[in-house]
Amino acid sequence: MANYLRLDRITKSFGSFTAVSDATVDIAPGEFTTLVGPSGCGKTTLLNIVAALERPSSGAVMIDGKDVTQLSARERGIAMVFQSYALYPHLTIRQNLGFPLRVQKVAKPERERRVREVAELVEIGHLLDRKPRELSGGQRQRVAIGRAIIRPSTVCLLDEPLSNLDAALRVRVRAELKLLFGRMGTTTLFVTHDQSEAMTMSDRIVVMRDGKVQQQGKPLELYQKPANAFVASFIGSPQMNLMEARVDSEGGRALLRAGSLTLPLDDGQAARLGSRRAVTLGIRPEAITINRVPGGASLAARIELVEHLGNSAIVHYRGPAGDQIVGMELLDASIGAGWSGEAWLDPASVHLFDTETTLAL
Repeated sequence: MANYLRLDRITKSFGSFTAVSDATVDIAPGEFTTLVGPSGCGKTTLLNIVAALERPSSGAVMIDGKDVTQLSARERGIAMVFQSYALYPHLTIRQNLGFPLRVQKVAKPERERRVREVAELVEIGHLLDRKPRELSGGQRQRVAIGRAIIRPSTVCLLDEPLSNLDAALRVRVRAELKLLFGRMGTTTLFVTHDQSEAMTMSDRIVVMRDGKVQQQGKPLELYQKPANAFVASFIGSPQMNLMEARVDSEGGRALLRAGSLTLPLDDGQAARLGSRRAVTLGIRPEAITINRVPGGASLAARIELVEHLGNSAIVHYRGPAGDQIVGMELLDASIGAGWSGEAWLDPASVHLFDTETTLAL
């Protein structure tokens, strides 16, 4: 049965340095939740607190409503998969999987039954008599996961388990892990610095920065409605264009002027601005295109660089005022550096942020 995990106002300090500050995270039973953020944001420290590798300076770790803050990892029933596979090279896969049960002195018949059961679950049943050196990186990662889940656990923790894989294998293994944990229904907390992994694998994402939780929610919720400029720029690839803009008016209609761009605002956007005379304007690259947008705003621009991706292209524009904007063509058009013309965007697709607080408006 899956378990409910709550991190209740966790703070962790190391001397005068605060690694995690007043972090509260709720993870529903069976939910796959990812802690994501840049290096040094506190995500690994928070994971270590759940794993009982660190004690919080204040706050509580709750599992199914029970305060387990002072309990050891074994008493909490935590399973953990580390960045390295940490497999015993001299043991077979069967022996690696069964090692935790052997330490617990589980009877051999029961141990073998559980090894076969878990091996089939993680799809390595045909590899049990091999040794780790005979397996691919993805297969070894599945062994590490199988060894972590072979004992009943309340929560499974994953500490950047894909970072040792090459790019192509990482994409394949993350899909396999998503399917695997979906079948298991285990409450899972995953740590990564890769927002693409977070977006593709998670039921829920927690974005951290400087030890603080910036926003948490479903992947598309964070993408479509970022709480602040940091989340807006961190979630999404290529990242959102952020431009300093001034509020103006023309013919009784509110406008934003940012570099070479003049953007008309609808009544709802104008109302959100209030009395502000300056804001931060956010534009997703996929909202900018060389194709005319009905009712859209245009920007005279020159293409400086095109990164061809096959079925799409990342386009780097420079406006007459020297401002740089990144766009994306979903179909890889035959455009290249040196093209000049008008780049278009839909005013309804823009995001507005308070310049001082960086909070979304």
